[in-house]
Amino acid sequence: MTATTPATQGDEDDNDLQTVGPLGEVTQRDQVMAHDSAIAFLRAFTDTGQDASTWWAALAPLLAPAAVEDYSYIDPAQVPAMKVTAGPVEDLPGGSASLWQAQVPTTLGPCTVTLTRDAAAAPWLVARADLPAPAQ
Repeated sequence: MTATTPATQGDEDDNDLQTVGPLGEVTQRDQVMAHDSAIAFLRAFTDTGQDASTWWAALAPLLAPAAVEDYSYIDPAQVPAMKVTAGPVEDLPGGSASLWQAQVPTTLGPCTVTLTRDAAAAPWLVARADLPAPAQ
């Protein structure tokens, strides 16, 4: 497995994120919820010390519908060994109330998690995560 997980298919262009979108302006609560979702995803994704079906049962509910198929092909035994570490989650510029990118600190370096949602009250779901490259 490469250091980068599959990207979702769709019309999203991460370079064109906007702070105001169809769901309105981003609130501090939106940011906290996005951070919590990104961290929960990475903890589930890297919790590979269990059988594949248990791993998948914890991971699948955290994924956006388009990402479910992409991630279903990942063998948890091939996920790089890493853990979320203490430290601030950093937001990448240009997020909106429906599309957000955050960098989560891990033992391998920052992991960029792209999250999406289709309503202001909906949970943030992971569209993809770009893992840091393991040390050579």
